[in-house]
Amino acid sequence: MALFGRERVRPRTPDQLRAMRVAGLLVARTLEMLLAEARAGVTTAHLDALAEDFIRSGGGVPNFQLVPGYSHTLCTSVGDEIVHGIPGERVLREGDLLSI
Repeated sequence: MALFGRERVRPRTPDQLRAMRVAGLLVARTLEMLLAEARAGVTTAHLDALAEDFIRSGGGVPNFQLVPGYSHTLCTSVGDEIVHGIPGERVLREGDLLSI
């Protein structure tokens, strides 16, 4: 009995796995950079711009921008926002909880 849709997972080739690793490492480096930049006084739009520049300079393409109608690189949820907060002019304050 397959659980959680695992019967639909297709095996990956070594080349596909290498590409996934490269992308995953770029995401990890992007999140590390954002951790250093996220502080009081910074807007979520600024973080979004930093992320886009960082990803593109690393040879990547922000995948959220491939979603029709969404032009951002990140989803940024602050405080009690659950998920998929849209980056904008919201200024982070000391003590804000930020989910990227």
